[in-house]
Amino acid sequence: MDRGKQDRRSWRTRGAMLIAALVGAAVIATSALAATGALTPAAAVKQAANPPASIGITVPLKKKPPTGKTIAFLECQQPVCQGFLAGLTPAAAVLGWHIKVFPFQVSAQSTLAAFTAAISAHVDGIFSTGLTRSAIASAIAAAAAKHIPMVTGYAVDAPSGNVIANIADGPRNANSPTVVADYIATQTGCKGGVQVFTIPIYQILTYTTVVFKAQLKKLCPSMYIGESDEQGTAVGTTLPRTP
Repeated sequence: MDRGKQDRRSWRTRGAMLIAALVGAAVIATSALAATGALTPAAAVKQAANPPASIGITVPLKKKPPTGKTIAFLECQQPVCQGFLAGLTPAAAVLGWHIKVFPFQVSAQSTLAAFTAAISAHVDGIFSTGLTRSAIASAIAAAAAKHIPMVTGYAVDAPSGNVIANIADGPRNANSPTVVADYIATQTGCKGGVQVFTIPIYQILTYTTVVFKAQLKKLCPSMYIGESDEQGTAVGTTLPRTP
């Protein structure tokens, strides 16, 4: 068989398996914050507090994926990235796969170095979160050249090329800041003020900050809502680090 056709077929196969492994993690992370519809803020908060009963995937794979695959996880320094491993690791184990972690700091140099290390390790797929497509364009191209599929999450860019899925884009993250606003409104009775601390280097946080402020302003028109834009290195230094 022609080597190019073989590589492309392998790429599609690995891509399908990568989605199957990772999409469950996104559903677990977001399904508790289901669409609130016409619920009151208090009812929406109560609904969101219920842990999900399933990962939400009902269509099974046609066959069990081959074992022995290695998925690179680009782990940022924020606590949420460490939390992803709590879902990724057991999900990979069920498939007979392995998660290989490539940590990076909040800098272009460190991010691209982690991608380079993952590609050099000849992994079967790469999963990253929160990264802007334009900032990692060279890494995406390098992975594509090696026929390595990528899945991203908690980013605002639509899938394209070898980036085969975005498991939690902007709209699918709207429920979380909406319910946080509902919670604040119900707990405070719309009294006092709120200061939002965000990290604009992560575009998904810019998106969710806008959603949060709009919802809280709708519920509490007279409440003061301030915003502090922080650096990625602030968490755990000038700002508290929470799990």
